[in-house]
Amino acid sequence: MKNNKKGFASVVLIGVVVLVLALGGYVWSKKSKESNTSASANWKTYKNDTFGFEFEYPANLTIDEDKSNYRGKPSVNVWVDTVNNIELNKPKTGNPGSDGHPLFFGVNVYQLGPTDGENIECQQKNLISSKITIDSIPVTKCIEEGGLHGTSMDAIFTKDKVIYYHVYVSDYAGNNKNLVDHLLSTFKFTDSKKESSAEAQMRIAVEKVLAQKTLANSGQPMPKGIKLLSVKLNENQVTFDFSKEILSDGQATFENIFSLVSSATHDIIQGTGKDPKYAEVKYTVLVEGKKPEYN
Repeated sequence: MKNNKKGFASVVLIGVVVLVLALGGYVWSKKSKESNTSASANWKTYKNDTFGFEFEYPANLTIDEDKSNYRGKPSVNVWVDTVNNIELNKPKTGNPGSDGHPLFFGVNVYQLGPTDGENIECQQKNLISSKITIDSIPVTKCIEEGGLHGTSMDAIFTKDKVIYYHVYVSDYAGNNKNLVDHLLSTFKFTDSKKESSAEAQMRIAVEKVLAQKTLANSGQPMPKGIKLLSVKLNENQVTFDFSKEILSDGQATFENIFSLVSSATHDIIQGTGKDPKYAEVKYTVLVEGKKPEYN
């Protein structure tokens, strides 16, 4: 009888231990999920329609974007850091990391030409190489330990062998590593060809301008055959890409056309209310993907 009691007590004790462990695991899992949800809730989203990608970043940091050309093709550098660090460390040569200290997080994106080939493997033998997946795209992650700025990380990949992405990170350790890994998990590709409602409105406004027989601000004839190849809007930054015919009558006519285009699209971006949405609107005009070259 005593043995039965002992056996029963053992079963009860085991049951209590299992229950405690189960409850502990549930509480830990719940706190972990709440922590991840809380972290994501305090993040903002950066979106680039020109190259078709987006990612989330901590709300207490800031985004700085520099649009330029690389090898004659459109490119963009995006930095995530504190305002002071971005201003202090922003590269002056257009080559990320070439001046000053590398930033907390940066993305360099550009369009590959038909003959361009990019090495997306770790180029130095002493780097730690690993493969990850970002939005179903294979990515090479290169980690360098013991460098000038501690542990750094580069993630390099291409989209459809057309767009080249280079993510570079300084101080890839501790809390920074956790932030970067979470940030990379939010990196997504978007449909860069699909126009937003505002972009569609701007396209209509621009095509009305191009349909005029004469330029309203100069009386000159409108050059024939001009096409609006694309329009991209990112907050207060607008990029128009026109066919080469826009340059057919020289720089003066080109500038008159741009003046009409900017006037026709200004209210679509700023709104028609008393207070404008932005302090200014920044326009970039490309001709078949390149900066205009006048004869």
